[in-house]
Amino acid sequence: MRWLLAAGGCGVPGTSLPIDRGAAPPADVQERPVPYEPEGPDRATSAQEVIQGYFQAAAWSNSKGGNRPNAIEDAERRVRGFLTAEGASAWSAGNRELTLVRVSLGEASGAGDGAVAVEATLEPVGVLDDVGSVRAPSTTDLMHYTFTIVPTDSGRHRRLLGVPNGLFLDVSFLMRWYDVRTIYFWAADSSTVLVPDRRYMPTAVSSDKQPNEVWRWLTKGPSELVAPAVAALPDNVKLKGNVVTEHQRGDPVLVVDLTSEAAGMQLQSLVTQLRWSMRPVELPVELRIEGVRKDIDGASSQYLRFNPAVRSDGQSEPEKLFVLGGKVRFVNETGSTTLAILESQENRDVITAALVKDSVQQRIAFVRKDPDGRQRLWVGQLAGQGEARAPSYVRSEVVGTSLSRPVWLTGEIPRVLLAVDGRLVAVTTGGQATTVEASPGVPSHISAVAAAPDGRRLAIVGDGLAGIAPLRIDGDALNLRAFFPLATTLKEPRGIGWSREDHVLVGGQAASGSPLIELSVDGTRREPVERADLSSLVITRLVAYPDDPSQNGDRVLAMFEANGQAYNVYGQQVAPLVPSDRSPAASAPTDPLVPTAPLFYESI
Repeated sequence: MRWLLAAGGCGVPGTSLPIDRGAAPPADVQERPVPYEPEGPDRATSAQEVIQGYFQAAAWSNSKGGNRPNAIEDAERRVRGFLTAEGASAWSAGNRELTLVRVSLGEASGAGDGAVAVEATLEPVGVLDDVGSVRAPSTTDLMHYTFTIVPTDSGRHRRLLGVPNGLFLDVSFLMRWYDVRTIYFWAADSSTVLVPDRRYMPTAVSSDKQPNEVWRWLTKGPSELVAPAVAALPDNVKLKGNVVTEHQRGDPVLVVDLTSEAAGMQLQSLVTQLRWSMRPVELPVELRIEGVRKDIDGASSQYLRFNPAVRSDGQSEPEKLFVLGGKVRFVNETGSTTLAILESQENRDVITAALVKDSVQQRIAFVRKDPDGRQRLWVGQLAGQGEARAPSYVRSEVVGTSLSRPVWLTGEIPRVLLAVDGRLVAVTTGGQATTVEASPGVPSHISAVAAAPDGRRLAIVGDGLAGIAPLRIDGDALNLRAFFPLATTLKEPRGIGWSREDHVLVGGQAASGSPLIELSVDGTRREPVERADLSSLVITRLVAYPDDPSQNGDRVLAMFEANGQAYNVYGQQVAPLVPSDRSPAASAPTDPLVPTAPLFYESI
């Protein structure tokens, strides 16, 4: 991906510069040819290459989609091809589930008679199921295994004496054999909010069959990562035949023909859901019932607005702020960036804040320090009409020894979410507070929280863990129904933010290396942000601004606080954020006004 972490201050322009994070997935799956299957061991030139090939052999075994009825048997055949005759006879595919692991290989050592031994550590990541979603692993305990590689009778090739029972795929090779796809479900409490659900499409499924595979995924329901927060498709939504591509007036159109049972449902909502779920293929969708075309908008761009990650204001980069001398200020202050909501006596003694806007309103949440040293939440918005609009603030009763950075939730009822002495609390603009209920398994002491653009998935840090929790909203009641921890490699995670709609950034104290890690929500992708200037920092707060998925881009904006100072990363450098009216030298530690608690002026 292309990293674009927030730039500003330190004498650099207020734009973001790219950091190369590797190749992005193909922009259009239709252009990707059907690949060869995973290779056997005969072309391997080392013991490590034999093992790496083995950890790819089971690819595609999770799904028979795309008219591949023998997918599992084919994978078993490929795995046995890496084994000696005795090893192949002894090996079993077990329950035939495809287990994703993160593999670390040691150096090869001699084992006598031309054999070579390699120590391996396997970190369980999850189970890739038949609908392309990753289920949490039954255990996260590391597995240690010694692979023994022996020459064949001819001496020209190598085979494994034995391998663990089961089907395994190293996540390092996941993107070689699968394309990431995102399908969408409507939030359980809203007909205007779509929630993304990350899936994996085997590259063996040809482009003409992929729409039917996506349809199958949708009808099978949401993955466990989002299921508590979303609504499944109604049972009466049944396909008549297959999803097909027709050419109408020379242009391709996806045709979805349903049975008569679907006649009474909200067909426009279904088309909107389908158009998002079929991406990156951006064809119009024509909906039919029993072969009769329905007058439903399946061609305009109106469907884009139902994904809250799409920027409603059209801005690719938000304005950046921080706390300076107890006040929230813009990093680059000009006349055009002055906000009435900040020009108030309540903008003082601020520890951290969240500032958002929609088409009609500006809202802010302050965590302020009370005279007695405790921390309190204040909520503000512009009130009144026209030129008479003025900031109005509410001093809430949400108070404690330690309050996390607040975040705003997307929804019909504007709410601020934050952790108060470890408890997660939701607060309305009127100051009414509700404790967010949590199911067993959710951390009991939460220290940081970030809301996905859809507002139905939370990234949280608690009990020394970072992870994802689906949020169920039922009127005034909010409930965290599950928690899916992410293996970050950090000694202590402290800050978290959404870098994309299916990725989070986690910052904290590093055990070694970088204190800033990006992970996919299912844990399959884990990349440290490697910068030399990061290694000495302990990140305590983090904010991120996910890219707009409608643009097929791959940009991420982020800022963080570390060692009592707000930072941004740009290019290959890490530097403190500095107010626009101050030279870089003024940010030395002797300056009493050091920027902290960075934030974005977000659109919701």
